[in-house]
Amino acid sequence: MIRALGGLAPQVHPTAYVSEAAYVVGDVVIDAHASVWPGAVIRGDHGRISIGAYTNVQDNSVVHSDAAASIGDGVVIGHRVVCHAARVGDRVLLGNGCVARTTRS
Repeated sequence: MIRALGGLAPQVHPTAYVSEAAYVVGDVVIDAHASVWPGAVIRGDHGRISIGAYTNVQDNSVVHSDAAASIGDGVVIGHRVVCHAARVGDRVLLGNGCVARTTRS
């Protein structure tokens, strides 16, 4: 399901795939050839969430942040990942079940 929030609607590249059983809401940009699989949640309610080209967000993962967040190109966000990081670089693997977050000092 792709939904607007606060007047901001997700922007999904025509070559990207978003499962009808995923939930993508708010200020989200999904780039070319990316994929979002069933049960995944990408929630852009506190800033833009950018998902890079050829990145995949696998089943039951959550991508969210307290501010804008950028997920690079060619990233694999495995099954059941909680990604609450402000930045994930290119060609990174977040393995099944991991928690990725930004720490503040």
